[in-house]
Amino acid sequence: PVDTKKAAYDKAMSEGRALMKSGNYAAAYKAFDVALKQAPGDRAAAAERTDAFAASWVKAGRGQLEKKQYAEARKSFDEALKAKPGDKDALDGRRQAEAGLKAPPPMGNEAAYAEAMKK
Repeated sequence: PVDTKKAAYDKAMSEGRALMKSGNYAAAYKAFDVALKQAPGDRAAAAERTDAFAASWVKAGRGQLEKKQYAEARKSFDEALKAKPGDKDALDGRRQAEAGLKAPPPMGNEAAYAEAMKK
């Protein structure tokens, strides 16, 4: 007889891994969650779901860094680190967000003009 739970688990795991490779981490999380419902307590599904969760937060943080939304980026990287403490990508991103928060704001045209006039 065909084990439908095992087949559903295998399908969900396969889908989750393909989605991770394509960078669709939120959908991968959902796929691994389906796998966990088929095999509660499965360590592989749980670990890969955690990876997808952390990766989705890192991806969000990277997008926020690009938009210079440093405070939001730091929060995203913190969420990733809650799921996967010590994650290299999340730690690197958090450092970049911290650096962005400490950087002086760019001067506007008036400030640049005033600086130029001092010379």
